Amino acid sequence: MRKETLKISRRGKDALTSMRRAVRRAIAENHALGIPVYIWRDGKVVTLPPPARKKSR
Repeated sequence: MRKETLKISRRGKDALTSMRRAVRRAIAENHALGIPVYIWRDGKVVTLPPPARKKSR
């Protein structure tokens, strides 16, 4: 089987960059609020729990 490569236009690259930035921001916002994020990975739903909060003294 021959592996095909995709050529992405500059506009397409800009769109992908914007999409990745938006996803990172959404994950960061959910984690800051203590809300888990659910993603699709390898055909399954996976939970990304928020990071453990440090206890204040």
